Formats: sequence, C-alpha cells, structure tokens
Amino acid sequence: MQRRAAAAYVVFFLVLAAGAYAMIATTHAPEVTLGTPDQELSENDTVTVEGRTYTVAEIEATQSSGGGHGGGGGIERTATFEWTDESASFSEEWTAGETAVENATVVADDGAVTVDFPEPRTRNFTFEEESVNTSTRGDSDDSVRITFENGSTQEFQVEEGAFVAGTSLAASNSTVVVEYHPADVRTWDVLVEDDSTVLLREQPTAETIDRDGRLHVLVDRDGDGTDEAVPIEEYDGIERARFTSDDDLTYRGNETSVAVDNESITLEWTATAVKQVEADHETNVTLNGQRYFAFFPDNDTVQLKRSDDLGEYRASVDASNEYHERENGFWGVVFVSMIAAVLLIVLAYLPRKEV
Repeated sequence: MQRRAAAAYVVFFLVLAAGAYAMIATTHAPEVTLGTPDQELSENDTVTVEGRTYTVAEIEATQSSGGGHGGGGGIERTATFEWTDESASFSEEWTAGETAVENATVVADDGAVTVDFPEPRTRNFTFEEESVNTSTRGDSDDSVRITFENGSTQEFQVEEGAFVAGTSLAASNSTVVVEYHPADVRTWDVLVEDDSTVLLREQPTAETIDRDGRLHVLVDRDGDGTDEAVPIEEYDGIERARFTSDDDLTYRGNETSVAVDNESITLEWTATAVKQVEADHETNVTLNGQRYFAFFPDNDTVQLKRSDDLGEYRASVDASNEYHERENGFWGVVFVSMIAAVLLIVLAYLPRKEV
C-alpha cells in the first residue's frame, strides 16, 4: 500500500513538472522595444536637432567578455554622432626659452606675422636596373644617400634647402620614397623681449655652443677654415619675427589673439572643428541640449526617442520582467516537483521496521 501511494504521488509530481516545463518551452519572452521612435538611423544618416545637423559616423557592435566570476558576455553597441562646430575655441601655451615651434613657416610683413605648418612633400627615386638595399639622410639636410644591393652608394639632392627626416625614408626593391620639408620650413625658438614682445627665432643649422650661459653660433667669418663663436643675437644667418598682443597674428590659418605674461605666451583662436557624441544601448544622449534615449534594435540601426516620452519602452520592459518572473516560478515548480518525486521514491523503498 505504501509503495502504491508513493507511485501515485510520484506520477502527480512528474505531471506537474512536465506541465510547468511545457509552459516554459512553448512560450517566449516579449521583445523589449522602443515603440515608435522619433528617429531611426543607420551609418551616414543625418538628424537635425534645434538647427544643428548630426551625422551617424559609426555604429559599432562588439562582443564583450564575461565577468571574472563566470558571468556571460554580450553584445555592446555604440553609435558615434558627429557635428561641425564652425566657431570652436582653441588655445596653445608657449613658454619662453623652452617651446620650439617645429616644421613651421614664419612670415613677418609690416606688423603682421603669419605662422603656418605646410604638409610635408614626397619625392620618389626609382632605379630600373638596380635594387635598393637601404636609404639614409645624406651629408646635407637636403640630400638622401641610397645604398644598392651591389654595395655601391649614391647621394641625391631632394630639393635645395629642404630638410629630409631620417625616419621618413622608405626603401623597397627599386624605389625610395623620401618625405621632406621645403626650404622655408624650419624650427623656431620662442623667446620674450621686454616682457611684452614675442620673438620667433629660427634655429640655426650651423653648429652652436653654450658659452657663459649664452648661445653662440660657430661661423667661419674670414673664410680661412677657422670657426668663430658669434653670439646668436649678432648672427645674421637666421630669420626672426617679432609681434605683440597688439599686432596681427595669423596662426594655423586663423586670426589669433596673443597674451604675454612674463615668460608665458597664450595663443587663442576660433576655427572649424568636428566634434563627436557617443550613445550606448539603452542610455540617454544629449544632442544640442535635447535629451534622447538611444536604442539599438540590431547591429546596424540606432533609434532615438525623447527621454520624456518613454511610455511604450517602459511598458515593454515591464512585460518582459513580468514574463521572466513567471518563468522563474515555473522553473521553481519543475525543480521542487522533481525533488519531491525523487524523495518519495527513496522513502517508499526504505526497509520497514517489523514490530
């Protein structure tokens, strides 16, 4: 009798577990959606917010690794919005005696100074009958020395007065590509005179020495092969440009204001700049003062909806949470029923104690 009753209860709990599992297997969690988005965008699409136009520069989906305690990873999605600021603010700090303005051209003309940074130029040397082994800068700044596989070496001038950087020489088989700066591109030391005048002084290409705390240039004035140390203030083989806060300075192609404070020089200007704003999945993002909620329905699309109008999204989240709560409850029924069935079987076959 005891075993027949146990069998009946075992069948009951198995049926209960099977029913609960069937509910889990045949139902699906409701999808979380944003509802009706204000904007649905793909890469290169544009959206205008309060007169400012944003471009979706990139939508990136990456597989994240799980946590260090067995947590699973997932897909992390990010959208990058770009917009053009026509009057972005820029500034640069110079320190007299320490800052050097590199690879720049400086032109002074009747109280106006222009400082620009031309792009480097390139020149190719091609040899049809010989294979190139290595290339280095030549004996002069404007030349390149090319060594061929047969061991011979030749030196070529790139452009008179140019400056060839040793790290800008790319040699492969029969071609050498040389990157260089034109003759008028130089490095300029920044100094301050009379506490208010900025001096840009070209760094001399001739050898220099420090003597009693003053920089001197070694010059063969008499042409007899003997170098004479000339104070750099008296050396006329370099260019100089001076300006104050009242002068017109054009820096990197922009009108620039100058402030001089002892040994510190501050340059400020406005120019066009491309700025970026990033948005992650199910987070808020601010576009031109407007708060939007970003949602990624897939790896190639981002949806935007005003953050104060998320009723549909919250309803779908609540429905999904409610489903998972019920699913957890059914899993609880499955586990408890299976445990109860096993315990009944074990207890039913325990030996009875005869009295």
